[in-house]
Amino acid sequence: MGRDVMATRLGCPLVPLLVMLLGGIASSCDRSRAYREPPDTLFSLAAVELKTGTTSDALNGALVSQKFFATAQVTPFLGRTFLDDEYQSGAAVVMLSHELWSRRFRSAPDIIGTNVILNGRPMTIVGILPPGFAFPTGASVFLPVVKPVS
Repeated sequence: MGRDVMATRLGCPLVPLLVMLLGGIASSCDRSRAYREPPDTLFSLAAVELKTGTTSDALNGALVSQKFFATAQVTPFLGRTFLDDEYQSGAAVVMLSHELWSRRFRSAPDIIGTNVILNGRPMTIVGILPPGFAFPTGASVFLPVVKPVS
């Protein structure tokens, strides 16, 4: 598998494809395993469903670690990244790619703080990533990975 990893539906609600800092790739339908990966995991990819009103989209999502945005050296175009406690609590927050925000939400400047339904769960939009940010390839929504309990 090359560096461009795409989420695959294998009959699981979330199918993580774990990408390690050192370049190793693992795949599993065991969702609990995604939360026990070594601490150098930056993100996992997952197939997600985004609903707003009566419209639904199947998208690629990225479950990101606390190190993700600093390592990628990216700051939001609008809003903010995830707070430390949102990585602890599994908060219902989401960031959107600029492309998704432009296409689906018509670049609405007041989008921050509004809710969408992601995999059946209400989520609050806290940030929009900058134009051209396309890592991991194909990801449109970003969620905080819950830290494992030590």
